[in-house]
Amino acid sequence: MDKIALIEVFDRDGYVCQSVPVRQWPVRIGRSLDCDVVLDDPHVAPHHVSVGADDGRLHVMVGETVNGLRCGRELLPSGSSAVRAAGEDWMVGRTRVRVRLAGEALAP
Repeated sequence: MDKIALIEVFDRDGYVCQSVPVRQWPVRIGRSLDCDVVLDDPHVAPHHVSVGADDGRLHVMVGETVNGLRCGRELLPSGSSAVRAAGEDWMVGRTRVRVRLAGEALAP
């Protein structure tokens, strides 16, 4: 099965430290070992966020978390959902994450 997206996890210096290929939606991100993307961050909930996609848009559902999900300057609280553009940086706890869709143009 081909990759349909890539989830990049950044370290505190801004370098990609983890890259997870996405082969099907939805993808769960959190601290729990049953998540698709496991983050080692005490500020991340066990099932922090779930991400799906269609037509180049990401559908984000925030799980039970104290910290919510920061998308740019917007804070999505626990239990909320939103449609976001791909390529945007998110703060999951204190970890920066980016979802890139297949076919998305990259900067030179």
